[in-house]
Amino acid sequence: MENQIQRVKKLIKELNDASNKYYNSDKIVMTDKEWDDKFDELKQLEQETGVVFSNSPTQKVGYEVKSKLDKVVHNIPLKSLEKTKSINNLEKFIGEKTIIIMDKGDGLTCELIYENGELIQGSTRGNGTVGEDITHNVKTFKNIPLQIDFKGYLKLSGESVILDRDFELINSKLDEADKYSNSRNLVAGSVRQLDSKICSNRNVRFYAFNLLECENVDFKTKEDQFKFLNQLRFEIIEYTKCDPKQDLEGIISNMQKSAYERGFPIDGLVFTYNDIKYANSLGDTLHHPLHSIAYKFYDEEYETKYITTEWQVSRTGMINPVAKFEPVEIEGSVIERATLHNLDYFQDLKLGQGDTIKVIKANQVIPKVMSNKTMSNAEVIPIECPVCGGKTEEKLLKTARVLICTNLECSAKHISRITHYCSRNAMNIDGLSEKTIEKFVNLGYLKDIDDIYNLEQYKEEIINIDGFGLKSYNNMIEAIEKSKHCKLENFIFALGIQNVGLGTAKLLVKKFKSIDKIMNCNLEEIYSIDGIGDVVGNEIYKYFVINQDSINLVSKLLKYIDFEEVKENNSNKLQGKTFVITGDVHIFKNRNEIKAKVEEMGGKVTGSVSKKTNYLINNDSESASSKNKKAKDLNIPIITEEEFLGMIK
Repeated sequence: MENQIQRVKKLIKELNDASNKYYNSDKIVMTDKEWDDKFDELKQLEQETGVVFSNSPTQKVGYEVKSKLDKVVHNIPLKSLEKTKSINNLEKFIGEKTIIIMDKGDGLTCELIYENGELIQGSTRGNGTVGEDITHNVKTFKNIPLQIDFKGYLKLSGESVILDRDFELINSKLDEADKYSNSRNLVAGSVRQLDSKICSNRNVRFYAFNLLECENVDFKTKEDQFKFLNQLRFEIIEYTKCDPKQDLEGIISNMQKSAYERGFPIDGLVFTYNDIKYANSLGDTLHHPLHSIAYKFYDEEYETKYITTEWQVSRTGMINPVAKFEPVEIEGSVIERATLHNLDYFQDLKLGQGDTIKVIKANQVIPKVMSNKTMSNAEVIPIECPVCGGKTEEKLLKTARVLICTNLECSAKHISRITHYCSRNAMNIDGLSEKTIEKFVNLGYLKDIDDIYNLEQYKEEIINIDGFGLKSYNNMIEAIEKSKHCKLENFIFALGIQNVGLGTAKLLVKKFKSIDKIMNCNLEEIYSIDGIGDVVGNEIYKYFVINQDSINLVSKLLKYIDFEEVKENNSNKLQGKTFVITGDVHIFKNRNEIKAKVEEMGGKVTGSVSKKTNYLINNDSESASSKNKKAKDLNIPIITEEEFLGMIK
């Protein structure tokens, strides 16, 4: 059969070349009889093999034009993959398992469905749950079979791409202003055309990477699936099998080098478990499957147009530049803002309205403006605070220039500081959102943080505010009352001292045990705390000992607040032990309470399972979660809450 398929491909090429030369250049390279004989032979071979390619002249029955693209619901969601640029993360993912490493094509993911050996539907990935029906365009893809030698229900997904040579040819025929910036945009536009002739002229190709459903056929490995699809004449994305003992970095390096020879954009690699039963047992999160992970070669840059710079005032009075640009989709989310960090970064970019900029999502998380092609340099640093109109001033912070508002009464500072004070890991005051706080500041109810504890005097006014009412008011007052009895570390964090997070606050409490001792300490005592450096130590000392305004604020707040007793850590039972906590809890209030208990007894809690983990606390030892899986692979004990309590008695 292999020889027959090769003959089919050869006939398709000869017939298409002959037709192209006849219709486009008047050159006759084949007589009518020769053409008819080859055409008949091709039809016969297609019937015998059951394989019909979309570019076969036997299928040229005219192009289809749609009035709109119908929606398609994916009963198996086509979720995006978790991404990493860390070799260490890949090694953790692999563990002791054999994996398949595939090229990650930089095109558009599509889904194909076959039934009774016929292509019946093609669709885009869309948002993973709902895509668009592009069957009329898929039939014009240059390398997919319209008929296959398998009569059951078959569903697969893969990457639709346009080869580099075709991309360059298409762009060469366009005016400079109309040229496509990358082939990803071109393929996305091509497969969504209403007129299939346009898509056909773009020479879109499809490379399969996942077999989603295959009626009455079970596969043990991913590699078996690929071999099966290959037998059905699908082109498979380039891949290799990797055992855990192989040189991972060497394999990645070789695949990255060879990726540039594929002829279409490759922006990374996909790692997936070869054992299908094991892979399926892991399940999915809401966002991504747990059986695969993507390794990115680099952060992909996306072009967009710059709109303006927004200057945002923080609780410390710093005025931070934020870039606003035309929305662009990156890694599955729409981005339209990115921090510009500081004045040096802002000025180096030389920004102006309408400039063409390049944006990335650094490490797949943080939006960042990387460069400015236009560099019109029209944006200027404001001399007045955008909120209060007060004078601004440049200041050197460590090694970077920053802009600050010099007005001590700036309302934006108050709003940010009070919002932080009320936040979950601080005083956890429900009902005082940033929007509500902004209203109260503007109405004069909140001039500083301590005014929170006197809001009852404005009861009548508050319950008459649009969208508030008596119930909301009572809930807010109840949350405020509850905040009056808290942990000292939460209070310190709530004060919003520069560079002092909750972890640093805990270190302070562990050292001094009381707020009085903190407010009467000396610099040497702070410097002696392991984990607090000189810069942060100076900020703490200034806030509690030197700055009279902050000292007065703390003194006012202490009239309303009392602290939970700081327990002495008399037990070091868990000293040197590292725990990970996952799943639902039944005995403790929440996972944070377990974490506090571990730390109280000298232990440490981390967010992920590794070789350094001593115990995983999980009430469901048979859970299919990634943490459970990793713990079992590394032979790390999985214990319940009850077992944990027994351990610390």
